Amino acid sequence: MVFTSCGDINDIHLNNEQLIYVIDYGIVEDEIQVMSRADEYTEYQVLEGDKVDTIVYYNNGTVYLNDELLKNEAEDQYIHTDDYADWWSTNCPYGNSTDYTYKIGSKNDSDVENTKYWNNLTYTAFSLALTKALPYLVGGYSGAVSAIVSLVYAALSYDDTPYTKCMSYKMVKYNHKDKTSGVVKGTLCVTKYVVTAYAAANYQNKMGTYDSFYCKEHY
Repeated sequence: MVFTSCGDINDIHLNNEQLIYVIDYGIVEDEIQVMSRADEYTEYQVLEGDKVDTIVYYNNGTVYLNDELLKNEAEDQYIHTDDYADWWSTNCPYGNSTDYTYKIGSKNDSDVENTKYWNNLTYTAFSLALTKALPYLVGGYSGAVSAIVSLVYAALSYDDTPYTKCMSYKMVKYNHKDKTSGVVKGTLCVTKYVVTAYAAANYQNKMGTYDSFYCKEHY
């Protein structure tokens, strides 16, 4: 279950012939039940206290959360074919992070769609929604996801101000200063994303600035 990568599996057991995973995220614990499997997808139900979410995960990476398609905001930036592998990393895969200074684009969003509803999700569903919506913030499903997801979760759960039920961000993309085409070695392409995240609309309540790298290697 790739979308549970920021938690620890505490237990796996059967209940009425349904497989159940108990995931410990440090601040909450979720039960994830495998509801059904098919050749193309697996359906999960996530329980956390009174919260219940349904996740349908397709083999091609398409994900539905509570019957709504989770769009990967980075997908439309690249042409996807079957002759390459691509992934996200929070570790610089080539050279030094400070070498990525050739600016190739930027994007700002003053009120990220649907984040105002994220605090009503189970932690499993929340981390999945955040990772799909802002892969360049959390570095995809990399090992650094846990700390950033916890930070955003805590910020969006804070109730003292009307601003803290949504997110905004500013993002800048860079290629290596000496490899401005993006191809850094052989067929490996790397783009650095620098994201400043805010726990409020209109770039208020800054949480921090985070780096991640989109990597793409042709066969």
